[in-house]
Amino acid sequence: MTDRYSWSNGQEMIMRIGTPDAPQIMFLQPFFEEANRLRRLIACVMRDVVDAGFGAALPDLPGTGESITALHEVEFVDWRAAVAAASASIGTPKLVVSFRSAALIDDAANAQHIWRCAPETGQRIIRDLMRTRLTATTAAHNNDGTVHVAGHRIKQSLITALEAAAPSHSGTVRTAQLNSSAAAADVSLPGTPLWRRSEPGEDAELRAAISNDIISWAKQCAGR
Repeated sequence: MTDRYSWSNGQEMIMRIGTPDAPQIMFLQPFFEEANRLRRLIACVMRDVVDAGFGAALPDLPGTGESITALHEVEFVDWRAAVAAASASIGTPKLVVSFRSAALIDDAANAQHIWRCAPETGQRIIRDLMRTRLTATTAAHNNDGTVHVAGHRIKQSLITALEAAAPSHSGTVRTAQLNSSAAAADVSLPGTPLWRRSEPGEDAELRAAISNDIISWAKQCAGR
Protein backbone atom coordinates (compact mmCIF):
# COMPACT_ATOMS: atom_id res chain seq x y z
CA MET A 1 0.00 0.00 0.00
CA THR A 2 1.28 3.46 -0.91
CA ASP A 3 0.28 6.26 1.43
CA ARG A 4 1.40 9.83 2.06
CA TYR A 5 2.83 11.63 5.04
CA SER A 6 2.97 15.36 5.59
CA TRP A 7 6.02 17.33 6.60
CA SER A 8 6.61 21.07 6.95
CA ASN A 9 7.13 21.69 3.22
CA GLY A 10 4.58 19.34 1.70
CA GLN A 11 3.70 15.68 1.33
CA GLU A 12 5.75 12.64 0.32
CA MET A 13 5.00 9.00 -0.47
CA ILE A 14 5.42 6.21 2.05
CA MET A 15 5.17 2.55 1.08
CA ARG A 16 3.54 0.42 3.77
CA ILE A 17 3.07 -3.33 3.81
CA GLY A 18 1.76 -5.69 6.46
CA THR A 19 -0.95 -5.29 9.07
CA PRO A 20 -1.26 -1.69 10.37
CA ASP A 21 -1.82 -2.82 13.97
CA ALA A 22 1.30 -5.04 13.97
CA PRO A 23 4.52 -3.68 15.53
CA GLN A 24 5.91 -1.32 12.92
CA ILE A 25 9.43 -1.19 11.50
CA MET A 26 10.42 1.86 9.47
CA PHE A 27 13.11 1.43 6.84
CA LEU A 28 15.37 4.20 5.57
CA GLN A 29 17.30 3.84 2.34
CA PRO A 30 20.67 5.48 1.66
CA PHE A 31 21.20 8.69 -0.28
CA PHE A 32 21.99 9.18 -3.97
CA GLU A 33 22.95 6.21 -6.18
CA GLU A 34 23.16 3.73 -3.31
CA ALA A 35 19.39 4.04 -2.93
CA ASN A 36 18.94 2.61 -6.44
CA ARG A 37 21.41 -0.21 -5.79
CA LEU A 38 19.77 -1.26 -2.52
CA ARG A 39 16.08 -0.60 -3.14
CA ARG A 40 15.34 -4.18 -4.23
CA LEU A 41 17.23 -5.63 -1.25
CA ILE A 42 15.33 -3.34 1.12
CA ALA A 43 11.97 -4.24 -0.44
CA CYS A 44 12.75 -7.96 -0.08
CA VAL A 45 13.78 -7.56 3.56
CA MET A 46 10.57 -5.63 4.20
CA ARG A 47 8.54 -8.55 2.86
CA ASP A 48 10.49 -10.92 5.09
CA VAL A 49 9.74 -8.94 8.26
CA VAL A 50 6.06 -8.72 7.29
CA ASP A 51 5.98 -12.51 6.92
CA ALA A 52 7.34 -12.66 10.48
CA GLY A 53 4.40 -10.64 11.81
CA PHE A 54 5.62 -7.05 11.62
CA GLY A 55 4.48 -4.06 9.61
CA ALA A 56 7.01 -2.31 7.38
CA ALA A 57 7.16 1.24 6.05
CA LEU A 58 9.56 2.91 3.61
CA PRO A 59 9.22 6.68 3.16
CA ASP A 60 10.43 8.64 0.17
CA LEU A 61 12.34 11.61 1.53
CA PRO A 62 12.20 15.03 -0.18
CA GLY A 63 14.10 14.92 -3.45
CA THR A 64 14.28 11.10 -3.51
CA GLY A 65 12.22 8.29 -5.04
CA GLU A 66 8.85 9.56 -6.27
CA SER A 67 9.15 12.88 -4.46
CA ILE A 68 7.84 15.91 -6.31
CA THR A 69 10.40 18.02 -4.46
CA ALA A 70 13.51 18.71 -6.55
CA LEU A 71 16.74 17.45 -5.00
CA HIS A 72 18.44 20.81 -5.56
CA GLU A 73 15.87 22.41 -3.24
CA VAL A 74 16.62 20.07 -0.33
CA GLU A 75 18.60 20.86 2.81
CA PHE A 76 19.92 18.24 5.24
CA VAL A 77 17.47 19.46 7.89
CA ASP A 78 14.63 18.70 5.46
CA TRP A 79 15.56 15.01 5.43
CA ARG A 80 15.62 14.92 9.22
CA ALA A 81 12.28 16.72 9.44
CA ALA A 82 10.78 14.30 6.93
CA VAL A 83 12.01 11.26 8.87
CA ALA A 84 10.39 12.62 12.03
CA ALA A 85 7.13 13.27 10.18
CA ALA A 86 7.11 9.84 8.50
CA SER A 87 7.75 8.16 11.83
CA ALA A 88 4.91 10.06 13.49
CA SER A 89 2.58 9.12 10.62
CA ILE A 90 2.95 5.42 11.44
CA GLY A 91 2.81 5.90 15.19
CA THR A 92 6.52 6.24 16.05
CA PRO A 93 7.84 2.72 15.35
CA LYS A 94 9.75 0.87 18.04
CA LEU A 95 12.43 -0.03 15.48
CA VAL A 96 14.04 1.87 12.61
CA VAL A 97 16.23 0.05 10.10
CA SER A 98 18.71 2.22 8.21
CA PHE A 99 21.12 1.37 5.43
CA ARG A 100 24.45 3.10 4.90
CA SER A 101 24.10 6.92 4.85
CA ALA A 102 20.57 6.75 6.25
CA ALA A 103 22.30 6.22 9.62
CA LEU A 104 22.95 9.98 9.53
CA ILE A 105 19.23 10.71 9.99
CA ASP A 106 17.72 7.60 11.63
CA ASP A 107 17.75 9.15 15.11
CA ALA A 108 15.26 11.77 13.87
CA ALA A 109 12.59 9.06 13.94
CA ASN A 110 12.62 9.15 17.76
CA ALA A 111 12.37 5.35 17.82
CA GLN A 112 13.45 3.33 20.84
CA HIS A 113 15.71 1.04 18.80
CA ILE A 114 17.82 1.43 15.65
CA TRP A 115 19.27 -1.33 13.44
CA ARG A 116 22.00 -0.17 11.05
CA CYS A 117 23.55 -1.86 8.05
CA ALA A 118 27.10 -0.70 7.25
CA PRO A 119 26.57 2.87 8.51
CA GLU A 120 28.65 5.59 6.93
CA THR A 121 29.75 9.08 7.91
CA GLY A 122 28.69 11.97 5.74
CA GLN A 123 32.31 12.75 4.97
CA ARG A 124 32.85 9.33 3.38
CA ILE A 125 29.57 9.54 1.47
CA ILE A 126 30.55 12.86 -0.09
CA ARG A 127 34.07 11.59 -0.79
CA ASP A 128 32.68 8.59 -2.65
CA LEU A 129 30.19 10.79 -4.50
CA MET A 130 33.01 12.98 -5.72
CA ARG A 131 34.96 9.94 -6.93
CA THR A 132 32.24 8.39 -9.09
CA ARG A 133 32.87 8.01 -12.78
CA LEU A 134 30.08 10.52 -13.54
CA THR A 135 31.95 13.30 -11.80
CA ALA A 136 34.15 15.64 -13.76
CA THR A 137 37.61 16.57 -12.54
CA THR A 138 35.94 19.29 -10.47
CA ALA A 139 32.28 19.68 -9.60
CA ALA A 140 30.43 22.30 -11.65
CA HIS A 141 29.29 25.18 -9.44
CA ASN A 142 26.23 27.26 -10.32
CA ASN A 143 25.41 30.84 -9.43
CA ASP A 144 22.39 29.74 -7.36
CA GLY A 145 24.45 27.94 -4.71
CA THR A 146 24.02 24.49 -6.23
CA VAL A 147 26.60 22.04 -7.53
CA HIS A 148 26.39 19.46 -10.31
CA VAL A 149 28.14 16.36 -9.02
CA ALA A 150 27.82 12.69 -9.97
CA GLY A 151 24.77 13.36 -12.08
CA HIS A 152 22.97 15.26 -9.31
CA ARG A 153 22.25 18.95 -8.82
CA ILE A 154 22.70 19.53 -5.09
CA LYS A 155 22.85 22.55 -2.82
CA GLN A 156 26.35 23.30 -1.63
CA SER A 157 24.85 23.74 1.83
CA LEU A 158 23.57 20.13 1.71
CA ILE A 159 27.04 18.87 0.85
CA THR A 160 28.55 20.94 3.66
CA ALA A 161 26.02 19.61 6.18
CA LEU A 162 26.54 16.02 5.06
CA GLU A 163 30.32 16.32 5.35
CA ALA A 164 29.90 17.31 9.01
CA ALA A 165 27.30 14.62 9.81
CA ALA A 166 27.91 11.34 11.65
CA PRO A 167 25.58 8.63 12.98
CA SER A 168 24.08 9.41 16.37
CA HIS A 169 24.82 7.21 19.36
CA SER A 170 21.53 7.98 21.10
CA GLY A 171 19.08 5.18 21.86
CA THR A 172 19.67 1.44 21.55
CA VAL A 173 21.62 0.77 18.38
CA ARG A 174 22.56 -2.56 16.78
CA THR A 175 25.17 -2.27 14.03
CA ALA A 176 25.67 -4.84 11.29
CA GLN A 177 28.70 -4.98 9.03
CA LEU A 178 29.78 -7.37 6.30
CA ASN A 179 32.32 -10.05 7.19
CA SER A 180 34.76 -8.29 4.89
CA SER A 181 34.62 -5.05 6.91
CA ALA A 182 37.00 -4.22 9.72
CA ALA A 183 34.56 -1.72 11.22
CA ALA A 184 33.14 -2.35 14.68
CA ALA A 185 29.87 -4.27 14.66
CA ASP A 186 27.40 -6.13 16.84
CA VAL A 187 26.85 -8.70 14.11
CA SER A 188 28.82 -9.72 11.02
CA LEU A 189 26.93 -10.56 7.85
CA PRO A 190 27.94 -12.81 4.94
CA GLY A 191 27.49 -11.52 1.43
CA THR A 192 28.70 -8.87 -0.97
CA PRO A 193 28.44 -5.06 -0.71
CA LEU A 194 25.62 -4.47 -3.19
CA TRP A 195 26.02 -0.72 -2.73
CA ARG A 196 29.40 -0.93 -4.45
CA ARG A 197 28.07 -2.51 -7.64
CA SER A 198 27.59 -0.41 -10.76
CA GLU A 199 24.04 -1.75 -11.20
CA PRO A 200 21.32 -2.95 -8.79
CA GLY A 201 21.84 -6.59 -7.86
CA GLU A 202 20.78 -9.37 -5.52
CA ASP A 203 22.48 -11.48 -2.88
CA ALA A 204 20.21 -14.12 -1.34
CA GLU A 205 22.70 -14.89 1.43
CA LEU A 206 22.94 -11.25 2.49
CA ARG A 207 19.18 -10.79 2.33
CA ALA A 208 18.56 -13.81 4.55
CA ALA A 209 21.20 -12.72 7.06
CA ILE A 210 19.82 -9.19 7.29
CA SER A 211 16.21 -10.34 7.56
CA ASN A 212 16.94 -12.98 10.19
CA ASP A 213 18.89 -10.59 12.39
CA ILE A 214 16.33 -7.79 12.11
CA ILE A 215 13.46 -10.17 12.91
CA SER A 216 15.27 -11.69 15.88
CA TRP A 217 16.19 -8.30 17.32
CA ALA A 218 12.78 -6.79 16.56
CA LYS A 219 11.11 -9.56 18.54
CA GLN A 220 13.36 -8.79 21.49
CA CYS A 221 12.61 -5.07 21.15
CA ALA A 222 8.88 -5.71 20.96
CA GLY A 223 8.99 -8.13 23.89
CA ARG A 224 7.77 -11.02 21.79
